[in-house]
Amino acid sequence: MPHPTHRRWIGALLLAGTAAACTPGDASPRPAAAPATPTPSMDAPSTPAPSSSTAVTVGPAPASPGTGSCPVTRPAESPSEPPPALREWLRSEGADSQGWFGGGDLWALPATARHGYPDGRGKWSLKIPWWRGHDEPLRIRAVSLKTGKTVDGHAPRGYAAPGFQAGGVDLPHLGCWRITGELGPTRVRFVVDVVPAETTPN
Repeated sequence: MPHPTHRRWIGALLLAGTAAACTPGDASPRPAAAPATPTPSMDAPSTPAPSSSTAVTVGPAPASPGTGSCPVTRPAESPSEPPPALREWLRSEGADSQGWFGGGDLWALPATARHGYPDGRGKWSLKIPWWRGHDEPLRIRAVSLKTGKTVDGHAPRGYAAPGFQAGGVDLPHLGCWRITGELGPTRVRFVVDVVPAETTPN
């Protein structure tokens, strides 16, 4: 069973995405506080990494920086359906598989990974929900498609697998970024146009 705070964390991300999408264009946005990352559940067993895995690469090929408009990845571009274990976990959370993007044992929810939260140090914190099919370290990297700047992300250890995995990256600026997650030989890439997270006007 997923840790109880996972549902609240994902719910906060979804709510933030909905609020930003529904905010009128002439409203004065105010930066929102980033939702707290849940503490990993240590009492649930994890599925160890398989002794051999087939390499899976999903998502757009790397593009040269400054090539024009931001080619945001759409979930419909995923070449495969989420695996049964992910769909079962989503059902336990009262959610469906709409919006998930990935392949093999690694999936992400790009729609909630487009809101940057100011960290007070001049950077923007991007929260990215992931799902891992087996227990192996998740590596995250972001590349700006405007400047070419590369930033390594973070994925705290201790989350049971198969299951939810928190992750994120602290970006030096907003705009168009290609996010890459790697779990063993599996690589998932997607492009997001990061904008400031907004609160609902009073």
